[in-house]
Amino acid sequence: MYLDHLTIEDAARDGSWRDLYDAQESPANPFCAPSWVVTWYRHFVPDPNRRRLCFVRSDAGDLVGVAPLWIDPDRVGPVGVARRLRLVGAGQGSALLELPQVLAAGGQARQILGALVREYATPGSALADADVFDLAIADGQGWFEPEWLTLGERTASSWLHVDAQASVIVPLAATWPDTVAGLKRNVKESLRRSRNRLAKQDLPFEVVCRGADLDADVVNRFFDLHGSRAKREGKAQHHDAFAQPERRHFFRELLPQLGADGRAAIWELWLGGREVAAQLVLYAPGTLYVHSSGFDPETWELGPVTHLQERAFRAACEAGLRWVNMSPGPNLAKLRWSERLLRHDQFTLAVGSRRTLARLAVVGGGRQLRMLLHNAAMARRGR
Repeated sequence: MYLDHLTIEDAARDGSWRDLYDAQESPANPFCAPSWVVTWYRHFVPDPNRRRLCFVRSDAGDLVGVAPLWIDPDRVGPVGVARRLRLVGAGQGSALLELPQVLAAGGQARQILGALVREYATPGSALADADVFDLAIADGQGWFEPEWLTLGERTASSWLHVDAQASVIVPLAATWPDTVAGLKRNVKESLRRSRNRLAKQDLPFEVVCRGADLDADVVNRFFDLHGSRAKREGKAQHHDAFAQPERRHFFRELLPQLGADGRAAIWELWLGGREVAAQLVLYAPGTLYVHSSGFDPETWELGPVTHLQERAFRAACEAGLRWVNMSPGPNLAKLRWSERLLRHDQFTLAVGSRRTLARLAVVGGGRQLRMLLHNAAMARRGR
């Protein structure tokens, strides 16, 4: 097994990457798709010298893993803290590509992750110019193994388990009626209530799925509704994930590509000829992934997003998909659907001197502080 370092242009032309992505077992990760990775690199890491796109190949030359990495010159104000080796999606733009991951062929994740760590720990290698390495290990890929770290001429090495992302996943049965039969009573009631309230409106309504026809106008309407949801008062508030212009530019380019490839759709609810709600979903092998939504605050009592999710989940079930991933961050709304969780564990590691380990402590502590402040802000919005 060896690592092959490619430019994003050469990697995008390699059809084996798409084949490896399509071979994922479900529930699969939509963010491992080549289009997500390549577009993210171009928008958020424009300097090619900071990109580290690794193809992991078997001894026979077959592609068995893809590790899309980048160098983050982590700073606190004007002070440089550490050069961090991170997966695409971690750091800037993290609310868009929500589950950074090493794509690995079935049964080979441990060997692939070990090869990446050993290359990082080897002086002079393409990954060795980072002070610390932030590594995500997905559900089913095992755990960090200390044996992966080798000292060589270095004097110290260590690692930390710094975080875990948990996503609520909902199993889909062979038919939609069978799926509904297995849902909790309060979810069934929410679905029924949303259907009935919409049916009682004086205005006509319809649900439209934008897939192949997902264009810039559809994306812009989605941004407007997502922003309206974030500004809603009187209930739990939601952050506007697309407030920054660079994030909007990213999605305006990417989503039409994904729609044309059958990997994304925006489900729209139109009421009286006006769009009042939208739900973005992604498609991966065997899996529907619930990304972001938006709605007109005046329609909140109608449960418009609940209705769109029901329509999207039903279509996925009828198309043969078997899992719904409700996205990271279990909360009351998601746990109503299911209490099954999919984990992504986050590790930070370093090889070097004791000074390097001090950087590791600062990076790990900083991450915990940011998580503490984030959770506090979420609690305030919830109230």
